[in-house]
Amino acid sequence: MAPAMWPTAHTPAVRRVAFLIVYAAAPVLARHHSQMVVMARILIVDDDAASASSLVRILQDSGYGDTRVVRSAATALRAAIDFDPGIIFVDIELPDMTGYDVALLLHQHPHRRLQHMRLIALTDNTEHLGRERARMSGFERYLVKPVSAAALLDVLSVPRRH
Repeated sequence: MAPAMWPTAHTPAVRRVAFLIVYAAAPVLARHHSQMVVMARILIVDDDAASASSLVRILQDSGYGDTRVVRSAATALRAAIDFDPGIIFVDIELPDMTGYDVALLLHQHPHRRLQHMRLIALTDNTEHLGRERARMSGFERYLVKPVSAAALLDVLSVPRRH
């Protein structure tokens, strides 16, 4: 009796079946791949401990675990270099310099990666002039404290504005 012929990867029938499996799975694999999101590191620069901890809580509850808080402009500049965040939330009214100045220093820094970080302004002030000054300083968004979870997550869901 002749040995049974088992299909191998080289037989046309097996190649057709393998192609159909991969072809049928491609949309599922593509959809899964497109939904993969890399969570950015986030630096919060705010001398108000309650405000900063509120932001951290919202971020961590939303899956942004790699978050750091600093309380002054001087430590913010060092943390931006060492921590390498993708997004920095900066309070406009810091004890040692304004958030506007922090933004300008980051945008003028010799490290090119610091020049292109996403900067979001945090403030208690709702004045239109503050918003315009923030935009001119390089902030892409202007959030009024206390920041709601919806507003914070909205900022994070929108790609960087150029």
